[in-house]
Amino acid sequence: SVLCGMVASYGLFERCAIDRAVFVEYMSKVENAYLGTNAYHNAVHAADVTQTVHYLLSTGCVAQVAPLTEEQTLSCVLAAAMHDVGHPALNNDFLKKTWHDLALRYNDQSPLENMHCATGFQMMQADDANILGNLTQVRYFAAGRAGYGTGSTRGFLTQLWDASFVSLAHGGPSGGPSRLSEERKDEVRRFVLGMALATDNALHTEHLSL
Repeated sequence: SVLCGMVASYGLFERCAIDRAVFVEYMSKVENAYLGTNAYHNAVHAADVTQTVHYLLSTGCVAQVAPLTEEQTLSCVLAAAMHDVGHPALNNDFLKKTWHDLALRYNDQSPLENMHCATGFQMMQADDANILGNLTQVRYFAAGRAGYGTGSTRGFLTQLWDASFVSLAHGGPSGGPSRLSEERKDEVRRFVLGMALATDNALHTEHLSL
């Protein structure tokens, strides 16, 4: 209900053609995928991060610079909600040193963060949770590839700050049709991947140096 109110406050249900019932179902799946046995990286942590992002978007530093477009705002909310989904309470260093399945699957490249992103987007494949289902067809593979690399792995605050300047350069949020174009839908995935993948603690020094 909190997330619904947050998304509604930005007008994203209408402007991004998101079905409310589908959104609730998707977020319920995300919440349930957080492990209750994890003392820190659990659903409460996800809610805390999402609320913090909401503050930055609505009254914090980002809001003071420039309003974001609807796809950028949606990306921020999704990235915050899914950024630690399924966290096993083990860090990346442990996963790599023990040859854990996640480390092997993602070739030691931010295995946790890659798993969080993959899990979050895989949940959208269910018809009852496909929150992007009313949007135009998306090039998932190409957009997913674009989400990786130095341009996207720069942390929540850097991503939000950069997005605010992009929005300012384009005259603020668009007020066009509610259906996003294929290009703008790709942008949602790129932003989500960039922000969620940037939460790898091993990369924070790199983020701060930019």
